[in-house]
Amino acid sequence: MEIISVNSSRILSVGYNASNQQLLVVFKNGIQFLHQHVPQNFWLELMLAPSLGKYYFDNIRFSFPYISQKNAN
Repeated sequence: MEIISVNSSRILSVGYNASNQQLLVVFKNGIQFLHQHVPQNFWLELMLAPSLGKYYFDNIRFSFPYISQKNAN
């Protein structure tokens, strides 16, 4: 999975693995969400959204199963 830095007030970086439909969202506060079963169109729409944070919370955050963790760095 390639991790891409993004221009967002809340999100630091995102990554997507198309082969297993995993979406990683890393927030600037160090919390990471690894979502499962995310179709590729959600990844594409996220990357094209005027506000990544709004799109994420409106369309992904509570729609797909995830595991979360606080980054130790």
